[in-house]
Amino acid sequence: MISAGQNSMNCILCGKDDSKYVESYEGKNGRIYSLYKCPSCSVVFSDPMRPLSDEEYQNISPEDYYIDRWEFGKAVGFLHGKKRIFEAGCGDGRFLYIAKQRGHDAIGVDINENALRIAKARLGDEKVYKCTLDQFAANFPREKFDAVCAFHIVEHLSDPLGFVRAAAKMMNKDGLLVLSVPSQSRQSLCYSTREEWDRPPHHLSWWDNRSLRKLMEAAGFEVIVRLYEPLTVKSTVNSLIKKVRFGIIAKIEKNRAGTAKDGGSGSEASHLTCILGQLKRAMVLPLVPFCLVYDRARGLTGRNVLIIARKKSEK
Repeated sequence: MISAGQNSMNCILCGKDDSKYVESYEGKNGRIYSLYKCPSCSVVFSDPMRPLSDEEYQNISPEDYYIDRWEFGKAVGFLHGKKRIFEAGCGDGRFLYIAKQRGHDAIGVDINENALRIAKARLGDEKVYKCTLDQFAANFPREKFDAVCAFHIVEHLSDPLGFVRAAAKMMNKDGLLVLSVPSQSRQSLCYSTREEWDRPPHHLSWWDNRSLRKLMEAAGFEVIVRLYEPLTVKSTVNSLIKKVRFGIIAKIEKNRAGTAKDGGSGSEASHLTCILGQLKRAMVLPLVPFCLVYDRARGLTGRNVLIIARKKSEK
């Protein structure tokens, strides 16, 4: 049984001491993480705010984690003219390559060596560095950029506000911060429990409209664009499939894992799991058109939200 955390906690954004306990999770590392929500900022954050180690991030496979994201094309579309772009957490360089193809001067950093090898093959050694944003800024203090991008970065960090403030210092006048996080109004959250990837220690904070605006304002930015990934037929099918629970598949998977541990193949269990999955898909397909219309009407979104904020002029 997971015990509850303390009743209140200081907010990671505004510092007020009235953030209320929400729930607790046990991470894959065995540590208990308690989550709190600030009534003023609306941000939900973990205690402890302790991210995965550099060694754990090294174990992330580029093929499994780094993908062509919806927000890449949207973000590049707002970067008019030739820009000098910096990306924190560039992974295998997919977004940087798109930006380069559009004529931008793009530089990125990451700490995953496997991903960086791919990024360097795409962009060249002089465009990609193994370090964090803070380390790059310390090593190259005179480097300034028109835009700093961070796709799915802030939710991993122990100090999101410190990161955004550091990004602001790297920018030219009227620089742009391009940032994306998981949407807290995403369809999948309404249909099922929160996904494992959006829990501590992988994600240490959850951000909605109000908390993102507060984060930008606290770091000296003004939000000029907010876009949500749209709902699709595919995402609706997947959400509905998660909603339909037989209970049988989980038992089969558990038994199959035991069979594999004992040296068996588990092929019959795999075949049955496949059949049940196809049955669930056939059951939900007729519901998709109605759910798409209904979910859009009640404000549900796709998986991610993209924020573009402009650095305010210093007085």
